[in-house]
Amino acid sequence: MEELQRLWKANPFNSVKVTPETRLYITFLVEKTKSTLKIPYESSDQNFKILYASASEVCSVLKLSDKFGTTDLMAILEKEFGRKVTTRSWNTIRKLIE
Repeated sequence: MEELQRLWKANPFNSVKVTPETRLYITFLVEKTKSTLKIPYESSDQNFKILYASASEVCSVLKLSDKFGTTDLMAILEKEFGRKVTTRSWNTIRKLIE
């Protein structure tokens, strides 16, 4: 719970303009990542961004479209950060804190 409260207070998404198509996610890592992405990262098609990555979590933003959705982002996160991850929406984090 302390880790979630720390994340909530840090508010990694404070600069994100949220629209009905915007999804905010925190991916929790079990193992040290071998990712070579330069963070912050934005996909060439601008469908998603990784705002922050540490040894324990990744903060990402998804813009839903007909061609790109949550499962697409999850596949990319698993490929880049490993299969031993779990991802939750920022709304879920808020509910847990409350």
